[in-house]
Amino acid sequence: MSYSWQPADLDTNLSPYSHWWWNFQRGYQNIFEDERSDKTFLLNHQLNIEKIFNFESFIKDYGTAEEKQEFNNQALKFSSALISETGNSFPNIDVPLLKGTRSKNPHQPKIDSFPESFLEDEDVIIGVIDDGIPFANHRFLSLSGERYSSRIEFLWDQGNRGNYTNNDPVYVEFGKEWTKQELTKLLHEHTDEEAIYKKLGLDQYLNSKFSHGASVMDLAAGFDPAENPHRPIIAVQLPNFLTEDTSGTFMSAYFGYAIDYILQRADRLRTKEGKARPVIINISYGIFASGHNGTSDFEKMLDQKIAARNQYSALSPTTVVLPSGNSFQSKTHARTLAKSSSSQSLTWFIPPDNKAPSIVEIWSDPLDKTQLTQAAIEISLAPPSSNTFYSFTCQEDQSFLQLIKDGYGAIGGVYIDQIETHDSANNFQLRVTLIITRTANNGEIEELLADPGNWKIQIATKENREINFNLWIQRNDTPGMGTSHRRQSYFEDHAYQSTDAFGLPINENLDDPKSYIKTDGTLNAIATGAAPIRVGAYETQAGKPAQVAPYSSSASNVHTNGGSSIDLSAPVGEVSGVRGISTTGNLSSTTVHVAGTSMAAPQVVRKIADQLQQNDDWSASREEVRTWASTFGYGGIDNPDPRRLGQGLILTPDNTNKNTDN
Repeated sequence: MSYSWQPADLDTNLSPYSHWWWNFQRGYQNIFEDERSDKTFLLNHQLNIEKIFNFESFIKDYGTAEEKQEFNNQALKFSSALISETGNSFPNIDVPLLKGTRSKNPHQPKIDSFPESFLEDEDVIIGVIDDGIPFANHRFLSLSGERYSSRIEFLWDQGNRGNYTNNDPVYVEFGKEWTKQELTKLLHEHTDEEAIYKKLGLDQYLNSKFSHGASVMDLAAGFDPAENPHRPIIAVQLPNFLTEDTSGTFMSAYFGYAIDYILQRADRLRTKEGKARPVIINISYGIFASGHNGTSDFEKMLDQKIAARNQYSALSPTTVVLPSGNSFQSKTHARTLAKSSSSQSLTWFIPPDNKAPSIVEIWSDPLDKTQLTQAAIEISLAPPSSNTFYSFTCQEDQSFLQLIKDGYGAIGGVYIDQIETHDSANNFQLRVTLIITRTANNGEIEELLADPGNWKIQIATKENREINFNLWIQRNDTPGMGTSHRRQSYFEDHAYQSTDAFGLPINENLDDPKSYIKTDGTLNAIATGAAPIRVGAYETQAGKPAQVAPYSSSASNVHTNGGSSIDLSAPVGEVSGVRGISTTGNLSSTTVHVAGTSMAAPQVVRKIADQLQQNDDWSASREEVRTWASTFGYGGIDNPDPRRLGQGLILTPDNTNKNTDN
């Protein structure tokens, strides 16, 4: 077999992932609207987003006199959808709409568009963006006498095909929305939870005992119906295709719409005196690869929104909580020193029967433009079937090369660009995104496949220069009970030690200089911005903290960006015994056990809400949360590592789920 790198055209309006997906990842587009050129696609987040989710418009038209005056006096004019002073929140994003989900004639909500629903002074609004929102489960209801009502104020299913009547007002651009009053009416009309979900088209997410969203929402805001927890919920159900694509290709815009929706709807929920209440949004989602420096589109968007809203005193505090990630021993992070005299060879194993592309991002340490040019960085790749390395030079910003196999077509591609760093406008990081196509056909269309096995990567420089590089392999597993047939690629290195002499996993950062594989720097790649709170996981023994969870990711030894650290941790299961924490299943009175930092994050949401409920002067900023966490300590864990556990531990699970397993 022979291979060659060939330059090709690049649409710079698209991210590398989107460009590859649209041009080479065939066999999926038939589930979306027909043509990319059609306005049914949300290109660069411009599809009437200001009309639908614009906070600025809401204040101007419907705010109190004090709010209008403060808004007019603000130096920073902001919309919860777009922040014009800092640029479009969503550059380089091309987002497809599922067929049949586009709303025909959406309208901007007015102050009286929704039924009147007042908050109480103690309420803290919980936002949940996830997969599986079982709104009829008793854990998310309130009980008054013998009548149930929903605690979910608004629910938006982004993947729903509508089923609106001609007279229904529509306030979302795609999918389907329900209000608390509509959900409560359904509860009174039906006693069968599964029948309700089927009627609304939600059964596609809730057709098994467990869903990720049910567990997350329970840990964040699940209560006995007889209680009054003061936890109104605004929930967004993500489309199936989005959660199955664990690489996060279209994550930024769909999550961005979800965040905008939660904030805009929360702005309409006030006390009878017109007072806004705090908002905490849980996003239990993560990917592996990025610069881990807060520069991704998603992280910049989160930082912009949180900072802008928290500068505007007419709103109560806004907080976003993310998990630290589960990739500590995934072998998806490597570090190497590129030299001119010799090149270290890194082994990248791509598994067989993988029906999705494998991706590795290669990031240099910060360099100035002169260094980038003079270094003449060269990257070489050797396929499993060849001992020959095929090389390319990383000199031209925003360029794309195809890896051609046997002259027939592309089985891979490389995207080269330069990312501006936080610390200086003159400093850049070279980012090389290397994509290898799938190793098995997906059953829908035949295409040229990549060879599974050990691919070799080498990085070299010219003119006696030495540059450090970090490599992160992108997440590519099949989540939960999904059917996407993704298989995770990873680095291999004989010098890397993952188990001890007894065959048990090594649960600490060894940072062995003999191996290029690193366990530090495995932090969730969308959790390294400045503002969001990120949460690790620990395990207990006999009810007491015993150890950091073996999978719980680590912040980096090297990167110094303030966002690249973990803030605090929550308990997720026992060291021995039942794995995971007890939460509700999809149906009322069912229980499941679920592990992962995705289950730690919503416990912190719950604790922060308690603090906000008790203390109106608390802002729940990241700085305040870290200080608060430092008062908890580490509960007796030997040699606690702040890179994985943060500043302290929530010492006991605070989910009062009393369900019995059915």
